[in-house]
Amino acid sequence: MGVPQSSHVPPRFRHMIRSRSVLLLVACDNGVLEGYCAVFYRAGSPWARLHSLAVDPVNGRGLGRELLAEAEKAAAAKGCEAMRVEVRLDNLRAINRYENGHYRRFAARRNHYADGMTALCYEKRLQPPSRMATSARHG
Repeated sequence: MGVPQSSHVPPRFRHMIRSRSVLLLVACDNGVLEGYCAVFYRAGSPWARLHSLAVDPVNGRGLGRELLAEAEKAAAAKGCEAMRVEVRLDNLRAINRYENGHYRRFAARRNHYADGMTALCYEKRLQPPSRMATSARHG
């Protein structure tokens, strides 16, 4: 999953990089992309939406959990009450990650994906950032 040598950036990433309503976290090692996480925000919404989380399966041991934890912290710091994510019914690895990370399934959407696959919808309530931790960083 290395970064191409050319300067080509796929259009969906260009949008995410430029958007003020998207948090894009990337993890690299020696210039090689090992994982990323994209979180979408909507003004006035109490939810952040985990749009995408991908990790190199060879080098990414624990990286998915780290990216997700950082995304949750960032969403809480923005004032979001919860993180939501949709997962393909056949993506057992992701389902396990979210369920083990205290995400609660609240819906299933049949025929959600182009191939007819069901999407499972999960939500995790976020803890607001500690005032003590915030004060310690600034003081």
